[in-house]
Amino acid sequence: MAKKDLNYYDMFEKGIAYCLQSARMLREMFEKDAVADDDCVAIKKVESEADSHMHVMCEHLNVAFITPIDRDDIYRIAKETDDIVDSIDAVSGNLWMMHVEKATPAMKTMADYIVKACEQLEALMGELKRGKKNNRLYELIIDINRIEEMGDRCYKETLRELYATEKDPIELFKMHKVYDDLENALDDCEDVANCVESIIITKT
Repeated sequence: MAKKDLNYYDMFEKGIAYCLQSARMLREMFEKDAVADDDCVAIKKVESEADSHMHVMCEHLNVAFITPIDRDDIYRIAKETDDIVDSIDAVSGNLWMMHVEKATPAMKTMADYIVKACEQLEALMGELKRGKKNNRLYELIIDINRIEEMGDRCYKETLRELYATEKDPIELFKMHKVYDDLENALDDCEDVANCVESIIITKT
């Protein structure tokens, strides 16, 4: 594809597709009730592909003469989108590194929230193509914010329970770290939605 022909909206959608793929893989791994090495490796592969995708977009952006929206906005969306996959990979990698062998119900709940947020982001990027004044954009942004708030509530309630019941300091550290990673992934999803919101508010 020639640099001048790059469709940034298509690239946004492809970036979110990597997010959704890795989120679903994480949820499926949790549903097996076992953290498998092969699953962690597969998620890492998607993360590497997402990194390559972002690098391609940045290379095109660096030499583009005209862009459909501001360069800084394109870069922000690309970077925040890549952060989602990085955070999901961090969940997987730390599960493997810290020998967490089974997902808790709260981990499964938060993973499901990440999938739902990524699904809404996929719809958001599709709508972004249609114009900045599309009301559906705002509906999707609000829904992503709502999902993040539900995840934040789950995160706080789970940590409160964890600190009240877990007496093993190593286990406490491990669980807290995994929940932090999951919460970061949800925050990253909201960050992408906020990037889009800032564009449609300030550029219309």
